[in-house]
Amino acid sequence: MDEPYYLPSPEEYEAAKAAIRARWTPEERLKRLRFDWRPGEWGAPLVELGEFQLGDSPS
Repeated sequence: MDEPYYLPSPEEYEAAKAAIRARWTPEERLKRLRFDWRPGEWGAPLVELGEFQLGDSPS
């Protein structure tokens, strides 16, 4: 049965991705970079404690 859509080969897919990325500006490239690969200093994640109070013991 013929497929109702076109499925590119892995090589065609990689070539199309490379052509798209080639048009990106440096700012666009940084914006699309995974957040954990972006340059900058590491910081501990912030956690919302809600109503939890340090030093309180359950009653």
